Amino acid sequence: MENKDVVKEKESNEDIYPFNSSVQLCEELSSLNSTKELNERTSAPDTSAELKNETFATGSISKDSCATNSSNELRLSNTTDLITLKDVLSEIFSMCSGNFNVVHINAQSIFAHYLTLLATFAPPNYIDAILVSESFLKEDIDSESVDLPGYELIRNDRSHKGCGGVAIYLRKSINYNIVVQSPSRYTKSAEYLFIEPYYKDTKILLGVFYSPSSNIDYFECFDNILMNYRLKYQHVNILGDFNTDLLKNNKRRNKFLSIIDKHNLNILPLEETHFAPYSVASVLDVIIVSDKDNVTFRQIESYFSYHDIICVSNKLQLFERRDSMAKIETQGQINVVQPFWQTIQVRKALAQQFDGLKVYRKSYRNKEDLEEYQKSRQLIQLLEKYFRKNNKKSSKLVKQP
Repeated sequence: MENKDVVKEKESNEDIYPFNSSVQLCEELSSLNSTKELNERTSAPDTSAELKNETFATGSISKDSCATNSSNELRLSNTTDLITLKDVLSEIFSMCSGNFNVVHINAQSIFAHYLTLLATFAPPNYIDAILVSESFLKEDIDSESVDLPGYELIRNDRSHKGCGGVAIYLRKSINYNIVVQSPSRYTKSAEYLFIEPYYKDTKILLGVFYSPSSNIDYFECFDNILMNYRLKYQHVNILGDFNTDLLKNNKRRNKFLSIIDKHNLNILPLEETHFAPYSVASVLDVIIVSDKDNVTFRQIESYFSYHDIICVSNKLQLFERRDSMAKIETQGQINVVQPFWQTIQVRKALAQQFDGLKVYRKSYRNKEDLEEYQKSRQLIQLLEKYFRKNNKKSSKLVKQP
């Protein structure tokens, strides 16, 4: 194992996120779109009331909350009219603040969705690890250009071919070792990254695993990883996009399940997690744990890709109950300039997309349904483009040796 202790030099919010007012935003966006159109989009009719009255996980399987609760359903306590993915995640994990909390996203480019990533996962929150499949990071993208405040980025990029790659954003207060990772060079095989977060005498095998297609035979590789490391850990969390549809009773699925059984692990029973256009919904994204009775889990619609976000909360007392991460993580900061990702423009754009996503997810996902969903994404795509354009000066390319 390799010990990691990375210290990053931070730039100020003012340097990295220079546009913090509505006036500045509208002025800068005028070259890309008219202010009138921006205002029309950001004042779109609110359809989020429906969200407030639903459980967090569409088709939620695990009904247990992390805190003692007389209700089997989780409800949004947020009273605002705009509901975003951050609101949903905050509500879920606020009840699990003393647990070790993990989410997995299929990002399909961290860089392209960087503004959305910040708006969704930047503190305050109670999420300890964000596992990423399809990071699309390359050696010419410096980690500081996709930095997430409060987290360390641990990456395993794909080289010699586009797309791919896996990564983990781990809360900086957590110590860890790298356990094993796939070769960086693309070889038509699975991509993975396993680390060991630890606290005192408690340690957990935490891994993100990604199969680039349903034609890749990763089973021997996955079996070997588990043979080498499974018995060293009492606590195991493996999340990822395995590209093996658990709804299909075929050899591929059965081979995968046999490996899980062989190593005395458990797959948590999610509903459909992948909702690609023109296709039947499938279960490609998986949560694997060692102790199914000691976790709670959810799945949530995701605006990063057509894959749901999957979440697991481990009832491990790695931390004292965190009463308010907002207080802890802003301690000592005076007159902090509001970051761009916290502005009302971004919040409205994400709420609009979240509403559109829920409609799309329940639709037939045909051409008309896809076009409607794309309309709900137009504003956030515009803001992502604007954010990248004005954030270039904070991006630094990695120098070749």
